[in-house]
Amino acid sequence: MSKILNKIFDVDLYNTVKAERYELDQNGNKNMYNIGQLEGLAEQGNEEAKAIVDKLNNEVDEMLKKMDSGNYLFKTFNEYILEMARLTEEASKQREEVEAKHDKAEKAWKEAKSAVNVSDSWTSARKTEYLLANEEYDKSCKEIYNDLKQKLTALKSEFHICLKGFYTITPERIDNNVLTLLDSGIDVSEEEIDSLLFKYRFNTTMIRIVANYAIKNKKETKLLTTYRLGVTSNGTAEMKAFERFEHFCMNAVSTNNALRRANAGCLDRLGAEALESLDEIAIKPQ
Repeated sequence: MSKILNKIFDVDLYNTVKAERYELDQNGNKNMYNIGQLEGLAEQGNEEAKAIVDKLNNEVDEMLKKMDSGNYLFKTFNEYILEMARLTEEASKQREEVEAKHDKAEKAWKEAKSAVNVSDSWTSARKTEYLLANEEYDKSCKEIYNDLKQKLTALKSEFHICLKGFYTITPERIDNNVLTLLDSGIDVSEEEIDSLLFKYRFNTTMIRIVANYAIKNKKETKLLTTYRLGVTSNGTAEMKAFERFEHFCMNAVSTNNALRRANAGCLDRLGAEALESLDEIAIKPQ
């Protein structure tokens, strides 16, 4: 059994790490290994496997520490979307620079092909420059895409930690005064229940306590269903909004030029839509 998986208490993080596969060169052949297999290879002295295991172990430790401490990268969900947009804009600008450099080399080669009174060696040199520019273009496009993918994957992990922290019930978030009121036997009206739910829209622990009181006492209020379903969703809607925008962000730097151009011009609109979908969610951190 994997030592790394054994220390992960969060189900989503556990499944993510368990499902991940890593490429490793073994005896001249590239194969994919899961974390348990890599740990076995590392124990046998494989340095490449050990490096991957050590890196993943440190990443998992850092994520678990953040889950435990509540030390999140950003305070609100919207800030994660804005950071994704910023990272994508940076990558898009890099891609535009690479595109411009390639177009310049292509133009020079086209002019060289139609040039007169020039030697074959000169034309051949221009062709070589163009072919090299093509190779550099392909390499740079892949690097920009992979770099953004890595950054957004890390941001997604941070977002997951933030979601988990917000939706997990904790004793520290309990308002003992309200708890005493609800346990006192005093009949709390439906209007008063809605008032409490709205008051604690930033506190999922208290929403669950108030909602449980309402259900137990057969109170049907305006906000009850929305808030009760919200706190038990564990961030499903928020993660869908993140992943939807993430998909378009990756398309904006795709190595497929037609796909890239179709998405690059829509980032502002798509980012606004992602933010709007988060704003529509009733409960969220302040």
